[in-house]
Amino acid sequence: MNNTFDIDFLNEEIKKTEEQLEIDIKKVSLLQQEIKEIQEQTQTVVNEKQTLINKATQPILENQGSLKKLKEIKTKLEVKIKANK
Repeated sequence: MNNTFDIDFLNEEIKKTEEQLEIDIKKVSLLQQEIKEIQEQTQTVVNEKQTLINKATQPILENQGSLKKLKEIKTKLEVKIKANK
């Protein structure tokens, strides 16, 4: 009888451990899925911000080019004015 009790006890422990293992595996799986979703959302936000940066950068480049040309024209005009004095 003692051996039967030991086997029954071990079977019950095995069952409890398997159930806990299944629960833990599901928890880990859910957490991994959450991480994946957060990463996807983060990447979407990063892409949106990069698009905004790209759109904002274009006018900066255009204005820098215009500023350089205006300064060149001003310098040429100043030289011309000094030459005419």
